[in-house]
Amino acid sequence: MKIGENIRETLHKLPVKYVVHNHVYPKCVCQRCHDGVVMPEGPDNGLKADITVVADVVVQKYAEHKPLYRQQQAFERVGIPLRRQTLCDWTGWCSDQVAPVVRAIREHILRRDCVQSDETPVRMQLRDGQMHKARLWAYGLPWAEVVFDFRTNKSHHGPKPWLKGGHARYIQADGGSSYGPVLEHLSLEHIACMAHIRRKIFEAREDAPVACDQLLALIQQLYRVERRAKEEKLDRSGVLRGRQEESRPVMENLGELLKLFAKLRPPKTPFAKAMSYAEGQWPAMVRYLEVPEAELDNNSIEHALRSVVMGRRNWLHVGQEVGGERAANLLTLLGSYRRLALEPYGYLCDIIPRLGRHPRKDIWDLTPAVGETPGPRTPGLRSRRTDPGVSPPGEAVGCRPGPSGATNRHTRTRPRAGNQRFRRTATNNRRSTGGS
Repeated sequence: MKIGENIRETLHKLPVKYVVHNHVYPKCVCQRCHDGVVMPEGPDNGLKADITVVADVVVQKYAEHKPLYRQQQAFERVGIPLRRQTLCDWTGWCSDQVAPVVRAIREHILRRDCVQSDETPVRMQLRDGQMHKARLWAYGLPWAEVVFDFRTNKSHHGPKPWLKGGHARYIQADGGSSYGPVLEHLSLEHIACMAHIRRKIFEAREDAPVACDQLLALIQQLYRVERRAKEEKLDRSGVLRGRQEESRPVMENLGELLKLFAKLRPPKTPFAKAMSYAEGQWPAMVRYLEVPEAELDNNSIEHALRSVVMGRRNWLHVGQEVGGERAANLLTLLGSYRRLALEPYGYLCDIIPRLGRHPRKDIWDLTPAVGETPGPRTPGLRSRRTDPGVSPPGEAVGCRPGPSGATNRHTRTRPRAGNQRFRRTATNNRRSTGGS
C-alpha cells in the first residue's frame, strides 16, 4: 500500500544546439505586363546570424566577461567554425543598433538634479599596435541607470561635453582634478564621497588608532541613518528631514574633530594626510545634507565600474577609439540591466528587432527602466515581454517581412547537432555562422 512519495529534483543541462534557417525569397514576374522580376527585400545587415546568437555573444563578453577568442573556441567545439573578426562584427553591429537607446538613457540621467560620476582606465590599441591608456567615464543615478562614455584621456574634456546641456545641478564624485574646470564652466556644485574619506582614515589606523576609531564610529552613525531611510522607503521630504535632525549634528561633530586632529600630527604622517584630504573635501561633503537625491557616498557608480574592471582582465583592451565607443554602448545597456535586476539576453532579443520600426520620439519605451516586466520574478528564468524564439505567423525569426508580405517567404529549418561540422559544398557555397 502506497502511503506517500518523495520527490527529488536534479538539474540537467541539454547539449548546445544551433539551427540554420533558410529564408526563401521567391522571384515573381507578371505574365501580362512583363515589367521585370519582383522579389521581397531581405535583411540588410549581412550578418548571417539571428539576433538570438548575436545577443548571446554580447552578453557573454560584456556581462559574463568572456572574451571573443574563448567564444570562438566554444563555437568550434560544437562544430561551428567562426573567425574572430566575425564575432567582432556582430558585437559592433549590435552596439550601433542600441545607440539610440543609450542616448535616451543619457537624456534621462541629465534631467535629474544630481548625477554620480567616476572613471576607470582601459587599454586602447592604436593603429600601429601600441597600447594607450584611455578612460571609461561612468555617469549614473544611485543604483539605477548608468551610461559609460569612452575618452582617450582623463582630462576635463571628457565630463564637460557629456554633462553640457543637461538640467543637473549637482555632481557627486571623488576629489579628482578633472572635475574642477567642469564645475566652474557648467556652474555645477560638487558633492563629495564619504567612502573615499572613510577609506583614507581607515588606512591610517596604524598611525593613530584611537583617533581613527573615533572618527569611524561617527561615520558609521551617518550610514545607519541612510540605511534606515532606505529600509523605511522614505520620500524626498522624509530623507531630508532625517538628515537635518540626525545626520547634521553628527556631521558638525565630525567636522570639528577633523580640524582638531589635523593640528596634532606632523604633516607627513598618513593620519595627517587623511585629515588634509577630509578637510579639503568637507565643504562638498556637507552639501549632501541639502540634496535628498544625493547619496552619502559614490559607491553606486563605483559598483557600476566593476564590470569594466572584471572585463578588462579578460578581453584586455579595446580596438582603437571606435572600438571603445562601441564597448561603452554595450556596457551601458548591460550595466543598466544588471542594476535594475533585469535579464539582459531576453531584452536584447526583444528590442533590437523593434528598433528599426520604432518611432524615434518614443525610443524611451525600449530602455531598461520601461522594459521591466511587472509581477514577481522567478529566479533562473528569463524575464522578457516577448519570446524571441517565437515569430509571428508566417514570419521567420529575426527577419523582416518584405514588401510583398509574409506570404511570399517561407522558412525551412535545418537542425545542426553539436557534433556536426559546417562545411562548404559544391551545391551550397555558403558559410553558415551558426545563426540564420
